[in-house]
Amino acid sequence: MDDYQIPTTDGRYLTLRFDEETWQTVIRFPHAENSDDEMTTFEFTLEDAEHFVDALDAIRARATGGAAG
Repeated sequence: MDDYQIPTTDGRYLTLRFDEETWQTVIRFPHAENSDDEMTTFEFTLEDAEHFVDALDAIRARATGGAAG
């Protein structure tokens, strides 16, 4: 299982994980600053991940002046 960490603008990290054996995909959001709560975790399918990537591509296109798809 690999973890991919993506920095947030406030210096924390999102963690994305995919396990090839169980086919479990998880995104973990960091807890709020000054909080002892654990990270918030969501499971999703590979198809959901494709939609997530498509949405991020559309946001990037709009942010750089391109057409949103």
